[in-house]
Amino acid sequence: MALSWLDKIPPQSKAAPRGALLRIQLLGEAGKEQEALAVARQSQKQFENLPQFWELEVRLLARQQQMPQALEIARKAAKKWPDNAEMAFLLGSLLDESGDKKEAFKVMEHILTLHPENYQALNYVGYTLAEENRDLEKALGLLTKADELSPNQSYIVDSLAWVFYKLGRNEEALKHIRRAVKLDEHVDASIWEHYGDIATKMGHKDEARTAYQKALDLKPANAEALRQRLSQL
Repeated sequence: MALSWLDKIPPQSKAAPRGALLRIQLLGEAGKEQEALAVARQSQKQFENLPQFWELEVRLLARQQQMPQALEIARKAAKKWPDNAEMAFLLGSLLDESGDKKEAFKVMEHILTLHPENYQALNYVGYTLAEENRDLEKALGLLTKADELSPNQSYIVDSLAWVFYKLGRNEEALKHIRRAVKLDEHVDASIWEHYGDIATKMGHKDEARTAYQKALDLKPANAEALRQRLSQL
Protein backbone atom coordinates (compact mmCIF):
# COMPACT_ATOMS: atom_id res chain seq x y z
CA MET A 1 0.00 0.00 0.00
CA ALA A 2 2.82 2.37 0.87
CA LEU A 3 4.49 1.71 -2.48
CA SER A 4 1.23 2.38 -4.31
CA TRP A 5 0.99 5.78 -2.63
CA LEU A 6 4.56 6.54 -3.63
CA ASP A 7 3.60 5.79 -7.25
CA LYS A 8 1.32 8.83 -7.12
CA ILE A 9 4.22 11.28 -6.63
CA PRO A 10 4.97 13.07 -9.95
CA PRO A 11 8.60 12.61 -11.12
CA GLN A 12 9.17 16.37 -11.18
CA SER A 13 7.68 16.97 -7.74
CA LYS A 14 9.82 18.38 -4.94
CA ALA A 15 8.78 15.31 -2.96
CA ALA A 16 10.13 12.92 -5.61
CA PRO A 17 13.62 12.45 -4.07
CA ARG A 18 12.16 11.74 -0.63
CA GLY A 19 9.67 9.36 -2.20
CA ALA A 20 12.46 7.49 -3.98
CA LEU A 21 14.48 7.24 -0.76
CA LEU A 22 11.46 5.85 1.08
CA ARG A 23 10.79 3.39 -1.75
CA ILE A 24 14.34 2.04 -1.51
CA GLN A 25 14.06 1.73 2.25
CA LEU A 26 10.72 -0.11 2.07
CA LEU A 27 11.96 -2.51 -0.61
CA GLY A 28 15.11 -3.23 1.37
CA GLU A 29 13.17 -3.90 4.56
CA ALA A 30 10.83 -6.20 2.63
CA GLY A 31 13.80 -8.26 1.47
CA LYS A 32 13.47 -7.08 -2.13
CA GLU A 33 17.06 -5.92 -2.26
CA GLN A 34 17.56 -6.29 -6.02
CA GLU A 35 14.54 -4.08 -6.64
CA ALA A 36 15.87 -1.62 -4.07
CA LEU A 37 19.23 -1.57 -5.85
CA ALA A 38 17.56 -0.93 -9.19
CA VAL A 39 15.64 2.04 -7.77
CA ALA A 40 18.81 3.41 -6.14
CA ARG A 41 20.72 3.24 -9.42
CA GLN A 42 17.91 4.80 -11.41
CA SER A 43 17.57 7.56 -8.82
CA GLN A 44 21.28 8.35 -9.12
CA LYS A 45 20.65 9.29 -12.74
CA GLN A 46 17.44 11.16 -11.98
CA PHE A 47 18.80 13.11 -8.99
CA GLU A 48 22.45 13.54 -9.94
CA ASN A 49 23.37 15.93 -7.12
CA LEU A 50 22.06 13.85 -4.23
CA PRO A 51 24.63 11.51 -2.61
CA GLN A 52 22.02 9.67 -0.55
CA PHE A 53 21.21 7.32 -3.42
CA TRP A 54 24.86 6.35 -3.77
CA GLU A 55 25.03 5.77 -0.03
CA LEU A 56 21.98 3.51 -0.15
CA GLU A 57 23.47 1.47 -2.99
CA VAL A 58 26.66 1.01 -0.99
CA ARG A 59 24.74 -0.09 2.10
CA LEU A 60 22.58 -2.51 0.13
CA LEU A 61 25.64 -4.08 -1.51
CA ALA A 62 27.42 -4.36 1.84
CA ARG A 63 24.34 -5.99 3.38
CA GLN A 64 24.52 -8.60 0.61
CA GLN A 65 28.21 -9.15 1.42
CA GLN A 66 29.22 -7.77 -1.98
CA MET A 67 32.11 -5.86 -0.43
CA PRO A 68 34.28 -5.29 -3.56
CA GLN A 69 31.30 -3.75 -5.37
CA ALA A 70 30.31 -1.73 -2.31
CA LEU A 71 33.85 -0.38 -1.97
CA GLU A 72 34.00 0.51 -5.66
CA ILE A 73 30.80 2.57 -5.45
CA ALA A 74 31.87 4.14 -2.14
CA ARG A 75 35.19 5.25 -3.65
CA LYS A 76 33.43 6.79 -6.64
CA ALA A 77 30.96 8.59 -4.40
CA ALA A 78 33.70 9.87 -2.08
CA LYS A 79 35.53 11.22 -5.13
CA LYS A 80 32.34 12.80 -6.51
CA TRP A 81 31.56 14.49 -3.15
CA PRO A 82 35.00 15.03 -1.56
CA ASP A 83 33.63 17.27 1.21
CA ASN A 84 30.86 14.89 2.26
CA ALA A 85 31.84 13.55 5.68
CA GLU A 86 29.08 10.92 5.77
CA MET A 87 30.20 9.39 2.49
CA ALA A 88 33.84 9.43 3.53
CA PHE A 89 32.99 7.81 6.87
CA LEU A 90 31.02 5.10 5.07
CA LEU A 91 34.04 4.41 2.86
CA GLY A 92 36.33 4.28 5.89
CA SER A 93 33.96 1.93 7.71
CA LEU A 94 33.83 -0.42 4.73
CA LEU A 95 37.61 -0.43 4.45
CA ASP A 96 37.84 -1.26 8.14
CA GLU A 97 35.28 -4.04 7.81
CA SER A 98 37.21 -5.41 4.81
CA GLY A 99 40.38 -5.58 6.90
CA ASP A 100 42.20 -2.64 5.31
CA LYS A 101 42.73 -0.85 8.63
CA LYS A 102 45.62 1.27 7.34
CA GLU A 103 43.63 2.77 4.47
CA ALA A 104 40.57 3.20 6.71
CA PHE A 105 42.69 5.17 9.18
CA LYS A 106 43.88 7.47 6.39
CA VAL A 107 40.29 8.14 5.32
CA MET A 108 39.24 8.94 8.89
CA GLU A 109 42.19 11.27 9.40
CA HIS A 110 41.29 13.02 6.15
CA ILE A 111 37.74 13.54 7.43
CA LEU A 112 39.18 15.34 10.46
CA THR A 113 41.18 17.72 8.27
CA LEU A 114 37.92 18.82 6.65
CA HIS A 115 35.54 18.33 9.57
CA PRO A 116 37.53 18.48 12.84
CA GLU A 117 34.36 18.12 14.90
CA ASN A 118 33.15 14.89 13.30
CA TYR A 119 32.76 12.86 16.47
CA GLN A 120 32.62 9.51 14.66
CA ALA A 121 35.96 10.09 12.94
CA LEU A 122 37.41 11.43 16.21
CA ASN A 123 36.35 8.23 17.92
CA TYR A 124 37.72 6.01 15.16
CA VAL A 125 41.13 7.67 15.05
CA GLY A 126 41.39 7.92 18.84
CA TYR A 127 40.38 4.32 19.44
CA THR A 128 42.70 3.03 16.70
CA LEU A 129 45.64 4.86 18.28
CA ALA A 130 44.73 3.36 21.65
CA GLU A 131 44.47 -0.13 20.18
CA GLU A 132 47.87 0.28 18.54
CA ASN A 133 49.29 1.71 21.77
CA ARG A 134 50.73 4.81 20.12
CA ASP A 135 50.25 8.57 20.43
CA LEU A 136 48.13 7.91 23.50
CA GLU A 137 47.96 11.52 24.67
CA LYS A 138 46.74 12.52 21.21
CA ALA A 139 44.21 9.70 21.33
CA LEU A 140 42.97 10.93 24.71
CA GLY A 141 42.48 14.43 23.32
CA LEU A 142 40.54 13.16 20.32
CA LEU A 143 38.31 10.92 22.39
CA THR A 144 37.67 13.57 25.02
CA LYS A 145 36.55 15.89 22.23
CA ALA A 146 34.33 13.18 20.73
CA ASP A 147 32.69 12.64 24.12
CA GLU A 148 32.08 16.37 24.50
CA LEU A 149 30.55 16.63 21.02
CA SER A 150 28.34 13.56 21.42
CA PRO A 151 28.02 12.78 25.13
CA ASN A 152 26.78 9.52 26.63
CA GLN A 153 27.48 7.34 23.60
CA SER A 154 28.48 3.95 24.98
CA TYR A 155 31.04 3.22 22.26
CA ILE A 156 32.77 6.59 22.74
CA VAL A 157 32.83 6.22 26.54
CA ASP A 158 34.26 2.73 26.01
CA SER A 159 36.99 4.21 23.81
CA LEU A 160 37.80 6.71 26.55
CA ALA A 161 38.01 3.93 29.10
CA TRP A 162 40.33 1.99 26.81
CA VAL A 163 42.76 4.85 26.24
CA PHE A 164 42.89 5.51 29.99
CA TYR A 165 43.66 1.81 30.46
CA LYS A 166 46.47 1.98 27.90
CA LEU A 167 47.83 5.07 29.68
CA GLY A 168 47.88 3.18 32.97
CA ARG A 169 45.23 5.47 34.46
CA ASN A 170 43.20 2.53 35.67
CA GLU A 171 40.89 4.28 38.14
CA GLU A 172 39.66 6.57 35.37
CA ALA A 173 39.41 3.61 33.00
CA LEU A 174 37.24 1.69 35.46
CA LYS A 175 35.00 4.72 36.08
CA HIS A 176 34.36 5.17 32.37
CA ILE A 177 33.84 1.50 31.52
CA ARG A 178 31.32 1.15 34.34
CA ARG A 179 29.47 4.09 32.84
CA ALA A 180 29.72 2.74 29.27
CA VAL A 181 27.86 -0.49 30.04
CA LYS A 182 24.97 1.46 31.59
CA LEU A 183 24.38 3.72 28.60
CA ASP A 184 22.91 1.15 26.20
CA GLU A 185 20.34 -1.57 26.60
CA HIS A 186 22.36 -3.79 24.26
CA VAL A 187 26.08 -3.57 25.05
CA ASP A 188 28.59 -4.81 22.47
CA ALA A 189 30.73 -7.82 23.41
CA SER A 190 33.93 -5.82 22.92
CA ILE A 191 32.82 -3.34 25.61
CA TRP A 192 32.20 -6.15 28.08
CA GLU A 193 35.62 -7.56 27.15
CA HIS A 194 37.24 -4.20 27.91
CA TYR A 195 35.37 -4.12 31.21
CA GLY A 196 36.77 -7.54 32.05
CA ASP A 197 40.33 -6.53 31.18
CA ILE A 198 40.14 -3.30 33.17
CA ALA A 199 38.50 -4.94 36.19
CA THR A 200 41.13 -7.70 36.11
CA LYS A 201 43.90 -5.10 36.11
CA MET A 202 42.30 -3.43 39.13
CA GLY A 203 41.94 -6.74 41.00
CA HIS A 204 38.13 -6.71 40.89
CA LYS A 205 37.78 -10.39 40.01
CA ASP A 206 34.02 -10.69 40.52
CA GLU A 207 33.38 -7.76 38.19
CA ALA A 208 35.79 -9.21 35.67
CA ARG A 209 34.07 -12.62 35.74
CA THR A 210 30.68 -11.04 35.21
CA ALA A 211 31.95 -8.88 32.35
CA TYR A 212 33.72 -11.73 30.54
CA GLN A 213 30.64 -13.95 30.90
CA LYS A 214 28.39 -11.23 29.46
CA ALA A 215 30.80 -10.93 26.53
CA LEU A 216 30.73 -14.71 26.02
CA ASP A 217 26.93 -14.75 26.10
CA LEU A 218 27.02 -12.62 22.93
CA LYS A 219 29.08 -15.31 21.12
CA PRO A 220 32.01 -13.16 19.95
CA ALA A 221 34.59 -14.37 17.45
CA ASN A 222 37.30 -14.46 20.15
CA ALA A 223 35.25 -16.58 22.56
CA GLU A 224 38.08 -19.04 23.23
CA ALA A 225 40.47 -16.28 24.29
CA LEU A 226 37.81 -14.91 26.64
CA ARG A 227 37.26 -18.34 28.17
CA GLN A 228 40.97 -18.59 28.87
CA ARG A 229 41.00 -15.21 30.59
CA LEU A 230 37.94 -16.19 32.60
CA SER A 231 39.54 -19.47 33.70
CA GLN A 232 42.61 -17.60 34.99
CA LEU A 233 40.64 -15.47 37.45
